[in-house]
Amino acid sequence: MAVRCSASIFEQFQSGCGSVVTPDKLGTTFLYEALGEGLEFSGLIQIKISELDDEEFSDWDKFEYWCDDIEKGLMWDLIDDEKFYEIYETSNPRDYFIVKDNVVEKALSILRSKESLSIMYVEIESESKTLFLIYGEDSDGWALGHYDSVLVVKSLDDLTPELGYYPQL
Repeated sequence: MAVRCSASIFEQFQSGCGSVVTPDKLGTTFLYEALGEGLEFSGLIQIKISELDDEEFSDWDKFEYWCDDIEKGLMWDLIDDEKFYEIYETSNPRDYFIVKDNVVEKALSILRSKESLSIMYVEIESESKTLFLIYGEDSDGWALGHYDSVLVVKSLDDLTPELGYYPQL
């Protein structure tokens, strides 16, 4: 159910549609009120995977840092723990995974399967126009009053894998 929004506050979000918006003080107050009134969960999670370069794909230590940038401990979900110490000395990530796409596909599958909060959003409306305010998945920051910015989109369909948004499995 959409939350009613004043035209002046709606305009702040509409003018920044497609990007992250930090509204003025009244707009920030509205963000918190709207969250309390119209919070929904999208069923999507955001996964940010940086490009795996050749150097990282050729060295276990650098590969582990790349994995930890995505999620702490991810490497240990990607490989067989029992075999790791055996392969660590005699191979590298490229030997183990063969191609980079295999790593990315396996990482996405693992991360999409983990139990986590999906992206929070609120649909807002003003004068028969609607927008979606994307609060992300960090409910603690919003609950503690630390945040003041949201991604604004015209439709939840705008949250695509190309932008790092994936359906939870």
